[in-house]
Amino acid sequence: ILESYQLFDIYEGDQIKEGYKSVAYSITFRAKDRTLEEADVTAAMKKILNGLEGMGLSCEASVRRTSKAHAIDASLRSTLVRDMNVVNM
Repeated sequence: ILESYQLFDIYEGDQIKEGYKSVAYSITFRAKDRTLEEADVTAAMKKILNGLEGMGLSCEASVRRTSKAHAIDASLRSTLVRDMNVVNM
């Protein structure tokens, strides 16, 4: 159900440890055959968050329903990314 994701912010500043970055992605989930339920997206986001946290990254996420048919948008911010290609998720 993951349709797309896009990196929209990279932050390196005083609030972030030296050598680290904070990155944020916009994520769109869509089912072509049905309207997604929040539980569908919650399960998918849980897999993404568990994978990132398993790599030692701290993450926060939010989910909102959009006006797009059968779609739900989410955002994900991961802090303390070090020496990582931040475009690939």
